[in-house]
Amino acid sequence: MSLFKFVARAAAAAPMVKGGLNAAQNANQLTGIIEEFIDSLPQQVKSQLSDVEPALLAKINGCTMVAASAAMVLGIKPRTAATILALQLVPTTLAGHPFWNYEGDARAQQIDEFVRNVGYAGGLLAIATAAKKSKKK
Repeated sequence: MSLFKFVARAAAAAPMVKGGLNAAQNANQLTGIIEEFIDSLPQQVKSQLSDVEPALLAKINGCTMVAASAAMVLGIKPRTAATILALQLVPTTLAGHPFWNYEGDARAQQIDEFVRNVGYAGGLLAIATAAKKSKKK
């Protein structure tokens, strides 16, 4: 693995590790956000999540973010790990930064957070779609 790729993947992973640790360590504080997000989903989806504890979802999400980030940084299936992280950002961003529910300064702050996560997803998708280095024979 090149030093450049290692540093690039580590930089992309840093906010994911921070967010994942926060979610895992503060899962109980995130239950309201998760419940509100689940309530906004179509009934077919909600019915599949009715028996799942919101705090458990937060812990699973956080631990998966940390594990996928570690794999990506260490070069263990980095494209797969980056894909997992990018996909996790979709519900995480929709649940955590619903700017459409806010007004004024709070809305502006939520838009900033939402757009930042979109940027993270873009970087992760760049890693996920990077050409795989072919091995020379």
